[in-house]
Amino acid sequence: MDSVSLLRAQLENAHQLLEGTLGDTSQDEAHKEPGGKAFSVAALYAHVVFSEDMLVNGMFRKTAPLHASSWAGRTGFSEVMPAPTSDVKGGWADAHATWAGGLKADLAQARQYAQAVHADALEYLSSLTPEDLGRPVELTFLPPTPLGMVITMFVVGHCYSLAGEMSGVKGVIGLKGYPF
Repeated sequence: MDSVSLLRAQLENAHQLLEGTLGDTSQDEAHKEPGGKAFSVAALYAHVVFSEDMLVNGMFRKTAPLHASSWAGRTGFSEVMPAPTSDVKGGWADAHATWAGGLKADLAQARQYAQAVHADALEYLSSLTPEDLGRPVELTFLPPTPLGMVITMFVVGHCYSLAGEMSGVKGVIGLKGYPF
């Protein structure tokens, strides 16, 4: 198995875990606030899906994310996650918390958008060569990092991390978290 196939298989597995963790969560359950500084299941799901869309299309492909092009106005989320930039008024963490606290999701529609984002990311990975994965990516907070490592950390790893957060929040609100 070459490095691109391995990375693609890892992302497919991460998507399966994310979707399985969301499982049959109801609209009401997805929006239930868990307390403290944790975000709702709906907000966590939105965060990971918008992030994948922004990274794959905005950063890697240098095109408009799906939420701003073919899926504009029909993501199933009440608003798009603020982009993680340093020029967000009040700072990104505060803007994100405000966004997450007010987010509403139509889970059926949001899942359709998520499926499109997941398929798009897998298509992008399939277009790469093992040599592409070694190409350095410039990030403002890290030294130049190989594309394969950026995808591993910020797409695959992020998917696993947010599935874990969703599982924890589901446990706090009295639901089964992970699908296993």
